[in-house]
Amino acid sequence: YGQNTARYFYPGAVVDTLLPLEGPGSNRLFGVARVRMLKVKSNMDCQVPNAFALNFQSCYGPYSSDVEDDENFGPIANDGDKTFRYLRNSKGYGFSGEIASYPQSGFMQAITPNYGLTLNTFQNMEQFEFLTEATRAIFYEFTLYNFNLGLYAVCRIAFEVSPSGLWTKSFEVEVLTQRHLTALGFGATSDWMMLIGEVVLVLFVLRYIMEEASELCSSARKVEYFQDPWNILDLTNLVMIIATLGLRVGAWASGGGLQVFTGPPESQGLQTFTDYSLAAQNVRVLRGVVAFNAVLTWFKTVKYYSVVPFIRVFMHTVSKSQRNLASFVIVFGAIHFGFIVSFCVAFGQSFLDIRTTWKANIFLLRVFLGDGSFERILESAPHVGPLLMMLVILGMIFILMNLFSAVMIRALADAKRTEDEKVAKQWEQLVDRAWVFWTTTKGTLRLETRFRSTVPGLYARLMRRQKKQSELEAKRDMALLVRQQQTRPDDLLALGPGSPTCGRRQKRALASVAVKDNDSDDGSEADLGPLFGKEQLQGNGMLLDREGDDSGRPVGRDPGFGLPALADGQASTPPVDENTEAIELLINATRHVSSTVVERTRGARGVLFAEMADSREVLLGVGAVLEVLSRRARDLEAQQVNLLRNF
Repeated sequence: YGQNTARYFYPGAVVDTLLPLEGPGSNRLFGVARVRMLKVKSNMDCQVPNAFALNFQSCYGPYSSDVEDDENFGPIANDGDKTFRYLRNSKGYGFSGEIASYPQSGFMQAITPNYGLTLNTFQNMEQFEFLTEATRAIFYEFTLYNFNLGLYAVCRIAFEVSPSGLWTKSFEVEVLTQRHLTALGFGATSDWMMLIGEVVLVLFVLRYIMEEASELCSSARKVEYFQDPWNILDLTNLVMIIATLGLRVGAWASGGGLQVFTGPPESQGLQTFTDYSLAAQNVRVLRGVVAFNAVLTWFKTVKYYSVVPFIRVFMHTVSKSQRNLASFVIVFGAIHFGFIVSFCVAFGQSFLDIRTTWKANIFLLRVFLGDGSFERILESAPHVGPLLMMLVILGMIFILMNLFSAVMIRALADAKRTEDEKVAKQWEQLVDRAWVFWTTTKGTLRLETRFRSTVPGLYARLMRRQKKQSELEAKRDMALLVRQQQTRPDDLLALGPGSPTCGRRQKRALASVAVKDNDSDDGSEADLGPLFGKEQLQGNGMLLDREGDDSGRPVGRDPGFGLPALADGQASTPPVDENTEAIELLINATRHVSSTVVERTRGARGVLFAEMADSREVLLGVGAVLEVLSRRARDLEAQQVNLLRNF
């Protein structure tokens, strides 16, 4: 109304339909404001002790819908009913405060542009005790509108009264645009484009819903579909998008048909109040859902960055830590809930922000993030407070956070090891393909024959160097075999070639941040895989042959390129019949297999005889024990017979 309220009483004074606020007048009161009050019945949810019953006949407990007082009161109005009437509002939205939750109904009075009428209303409210000790909530609700920006500000000032007499206040403001109230807003081009974009989004949502349904139906086991976290993330994202569209349609339905009364101020009242509280609540929830869904949407984009090596390791880390993280969440939730109950029980009656379990949860989360203060708790409970505070720091920060770090480090180690194994396997495949290509090219172009015929002296020196290195490698292998035999169990030593690890090369350790497990039995190389060509079985003496020279002698890899020795004066190798070589190779292989079987059988025979000898010794010992027991039993029997004869 401004500071100059006398102008409202001038004869012929013109009152603005929409009252301007202090300033240039861009912000105006949208229609009328409303005062709403809720109170409770006496002697409900409370009891006066008998010692004070003579002096205090009534008491007023906390607010709840069961004890709410909805009986009209106040002076008699012109229509014969009482002035302060309880009105039920089905179009608005309630309020959840710090003390209780309140409906959208109550005893209401209007604040109109007519200053004289409003002043008279407030004087009657003061005179006839509109506010008493039974009052539990007072609301000032109004909407502001800015004509320059086209924005609505839905405001609510709330005062809550606790049974102890403590007052709490809060001020809510929700800014709405015209698009929040109608689908096309003001009908501008940008509004049309946003509406078209929302329609396209609906089409995409329908398409993705059908895709997820098809994937679910095609799964042999329906449970496997829900075991994939990406499927859960996709479904959550789609559900939240659908919820967003539903909330937007609900806001259009609740606020689109509301119109402000632009008639004379004398005709304004509660019936002309424009209640945008339901639309404001829908928009508030809508913004929260969109904010949370934005996080999920951008998190989904991470799986499309898997071409980046570090992102791929990160995704493997997340996937490998799923079960451990689920267990961690369960442990964290149990311990956190225990602290919630303890703080709510110990300090809920002293502090308003710890009175309920949800508020205690918020308080502990703030403490966990370093934003909480224990100062007032220490003042309230000097003994229990420090103990609970120490337990929170020890359990929530020191133990649980280190447990979380351990889970993620272990998952990172596993992901790194898996990535190293994958890279090593790809490199082996690449080397094998290159070797097959080189072997084929070497045989086709006869490079070995050309090299021997062109530089025989260099070829001979390379062969001598290769022979010397082969001897050194043989010595190293023998020393390694001796060391292995010293650390090998006796039963495996007796088996000789029959040992399970005989002839298998130890696997090369991959680079990893994981802790090495010395007890692992997966210590040998993997299967060498299928044969790629006939050259792997035939000693054709080609350049860089892995098997050695033509004579079957094993040759190590060195700068000699695995070339067989050339006799003096020899320029080329005469052709050999492939069938003859194949027969010789088959005979040698059969002889090697049979000799190996014989050696392993002999080793097993030695182990069997040793075990039988041990068993014989054990049985002899058992027989001696049984003989002693039998002799003692006979002695006891003789003693019993003598006792029976004498007594």
